[in-house]
Amino acid sequence: MNDAPGAAAGAQPDSALGFLPVGLFSAVMALAGPGLAWQRAAAVFGTSSWLGEAILALAACVFLIVAALYWRKLLRHPQAVRAELGHPVTLPLFSMPTV
Repeated sequence: MNDAPGAAAGAQPDSALGFLPVGLFSAVMALAGPGLAWQRAAAVFGTSSWLGEAILALAACVFLIVAALYWRKLLRHPQAVRAELGHPVTLPLFSMPTV
């Protein structure tokens, strides 16, 4: 039984996908920033940059996962995406995937 608030009986398993926020793309920036900083610090201090490259690879993987999930949300829950596009707070967050 699904005890989540607002859960309809017989809801599809991916119905939670409708609540996936576009702001989740900020997690990619939160990972990429330290990765880029580590690479820059490695160049300045003459140390190995493998950790920065690993963090950037992780950020790329997270981006691909979030993009795939949001694409699925767009296909399965277009009304939720339209609602985010119409909201004054979440509208600017749609620029995050391009950063």
